[in-house]
Amino acid sequence: IVTIQNQQEKSPYMRNTFIFNDHNNDHTEIVQEESVLVIKGKRDELLPLSLKELKQPGVYFLLSNDFLYVGQSGKSVFNRLVHHLSKRSWWTDYLVITDDKGELEKTMTEFIEGHYITKLRANGVIMDNDTDGNSTVASRFTLSKITSIVHIADRLIADNRSAEPMMPRSSVMCRAKPSEVSSKRS
Repeated sequence: IVTIQNQQEKSPYMRNTFIFNDHNNDHTEIVQEESVLVIKGKRDELLPLSLKELKQPGVYFLLSNDFLYVGQSGKSVFNRLVHHLSKRSWWTDYLVITDDKGELEKTMTEFIEGHYITKLRANGVIMDNDTDGNSTVASRFTLSKITSIVHIADRLIADNRSAEPMMPRSSVMCRAKPSEVSSKRS
């Protein structure tokens, strides 16, 4: 049984919540604004669910009540999440930022990953990341797209914090100014 809830009339963006119900009460939430998708799910539901939206480039967060990890994949977020099932046992939930067409370039995922690692560390969030992400060079046009994606993702995550938060409350996403995103990684 799939329940689709569209709350477009309550907010300026399209929000679809997909709840996959079976005997285990599996559920995953997908929120979309423009072409940006934010997907949240449970670790133990990752393999049976296997969403096509996860099998494309994106930035992901491994979440627990104590700390988190930020990563990226230029090919398949799903493959990276599956890899982390055996490498990091502490996480209970995941959150993914991707686009609806699977067209995020590696440069974009690297910039977005580095942006969130920097912002979350600055907010005092305990991270399982050993590095600040990959350094990369991007054109002005790419930086403009990255800034837009970050703003939309931050808004979707923040707007969705009322009931079941998409991110732990200790890791409040700070909305970035365009100059913060572009100057951070250049």
